[in-house]
Amino acid sequence: EQLTGRAKIPCNDQLRQDILRIGRRLAHPMITANKTAEIGKLLGPLPVSRDWHLSMMAYTYILATFGTGQRSKKPPCGEKAIDRESGFAWVVEKGNAKLGLAGERGVFHCWTVREQLERYEDYLNTLVRMLKRRNERLASKLQKLRGDDAQLVFFDIRNDKVYRLSPYQLCEAAGSLGWKHDAALGRRWLRSQLTAEIPSDALAAQFGHNLDGLDVWSQHSGLQVRDLPSVLGPAIERTLSDIGLEPLSARTPK
Repeated sequence: EQLTGRAKIPCNDQLRQDILRIGRRLAHPMITANKTAEIGKLLGPLPVSRDWHLSMMAYTYILATFGTGQRSKKPPCGEKAIDRESGFAWVVEKGNAKLGLAGERGVFHCWTVREQLERYEDYLNTLVRMLKRRNERLASKLQKLRGDDAQLVFFDIRNDKVYRLSPYQLCEAAGSLGWKHDAALGRRWLRSQLTAEIPSDALAAQFGHNLDGLDVWSQHSGLQVRDLPSVLGPAIERTLSDIGLEPLSARTPK
């Protein structure tokens, strides 16, 4: 384990094992036989395993946060919030003004993260279509919960209701999958991996920090935003590969 401040960061070998444990669950088809004995294991009225659904959400959250370093107070950016050409999504983080930071800043998303976000959105679209055939009211609730997909939405369906899950609730639930880490680990881990090879101004830009008392996203900063994708992209892709994070999607029976 590595130490970052007071927080411990598991070694990459341990993280790779924990991620593989979740990824293996997604290797099975998302559709399960709708038998009476399995009703308690299904996601509401859908013939989808509750464990499979949890695995898809947890894996997507892990990849998104380990690949961007976004703070865990709210869900990561959704695929539709990301500019297709640059890979940037613009986020507003509460309290920035008090810290002397800009109200809005960019977060770069490498190809691996963007691909997983797109596959997760495809999964949600599949669930909505399935729900419309079984329970139009629930389908409408889920679609409303998604909003404009600017942020990832995590949820559970129980007792004919859709419940939103926060990042912390999601990671707590993922404990049943063997994921014993807190929601903020991805941010700490990514910074620990990039510190030695990424220039300090690029790090400050990605993680939303001041640099020598100056907000790197302000108009007075010398940050070359157009250069960030080529600086951050290859390094982030490599670190994600080191722990076995790659895009995974829903499988349906042939």
